[in-house]
Amino acid sequence: MDSPLNQNEFENVPLEADDVAEYLRQNPAFLIEQSDLLLDIQVVLSESGVVSLTQIQSEQYREKIKQLKSQLESLVTNARNNEHIYKTYAQLNIDIAQTSSMQELVELLASRFVSELGAQAVQLVLLDENTNPSNIVLSEIQQHSIFDKKLAQKDFYLGRLGKLEREALFPGVQAESVAIIKLGGNKPFGLLAVSSKDPLHFTPEMDLMLIDFLRKSLDYHIAKIL
Repeated sequence: MDSPLNQNEFENVPLEADDVAEYLRQNPAFLIEQSDLLLDIQVVLSESGVVSLTQIQSEQYREKIKQLKSQLESLVTNARNNEHIYKTYAQLNIDIAQTSSMQELVELLASRFVSELGAQAVQLVLLDENTNPSNIVLSEIQQHSIFDKKLAQKDFYLGRLGKLEREALFPGVQAESVAIIKLGGNKPFGLLAVSSKDPLHFTPEMDLMLIDFLRKSLDYHIAKIL
């Protein structure tokens, strides 16, 4: 059986920083009972010189409050942006139903996405050249690249485009990120493509609920117009 340490042996045991930290965690009242230590213990900081523990603690609290305030402001800003986007999409779906021609529809989409949602350009492309309201005509290779690759699994594609697709849909436009919506579901008759200068404006992680409502609205109304 190990014999207990005598006083001399105990005094020779090195005290590690972790031991002090653990003791203070287990005895939170220690600094309250020894409150004079808060002022007596001084720390040299390169930015502030010699400061007490209470000064360090106060500065940490101030920084924490700044961080929380910044997070709150960010949450409020995001909430306002989301509300604006929701209202714009909701009104857009209502206004789509009131258009009576493809030209009116194209002008409406361009106005809302560019003026109110910060997009760079909008293209509504139909595969039938006789009804296509856009000057964009997709070749078979371009159709294959977009519909059979980008839109093969989903009715939406959000993110970056390769050079082939970008030049096909947005010639001469700075399209750093795009949203492409397939129209017609399993029997596609066209697409809506929206571009942005911001590489992070459209990303694969975006919520698709509002875009899906828009897709359904366009599917129904374009078929009605044509």
